[in-house]
Amino acid sequence: MILAYLLFLNFIGDWILQSPKMGKEKSEKKSVLFSHIGIIFATLFFGGIIFVNPEKMFLIAVINTALHGIIDWNIWNLYKYSIKYRHPDKSMLELKQEYETERKYAIDPFFGYILGFDQLLHVVILVISVDFIGV
Repeated sequence: MILAYLLFLNFIGDWILQSPKMGKEKSEKKSVLFSHIGIIFATLFFGGIIFVNPEKMFLIAVINTALHGIIDWNIWNLYKYSIKYRHPDKSMLELKQEYETERKYAIDPFFGYILGFDQLLHVVILVISVDFIGV
């Protein structure tokens, strides 16, 4: 039951409290990434201490926050590089226009695969850290 609750907190921090601008810029600007993972930490820690020992919850929140940041920075840059790889005939400026302004990523199946893989990694890390810390 606690794991389900922590997964729900992760959903709130990673989806509900993340603005569209933050979602776009967290792989471009480290300051935005740090804001995002600060939200993840606060949501997990302060929401989690309701049911979990504060020391254990602090460790879970730190582990998940650090790895969340590493995943988000790298996986979304991987997606952006994949666009260039799949469209070698276009400049980065053209691709930025198509994918951001025209929202072409919304119809790109690879975007959905990356999004799903990103969430899978976050869930697996949360599950492993909860088991490792012994909650």
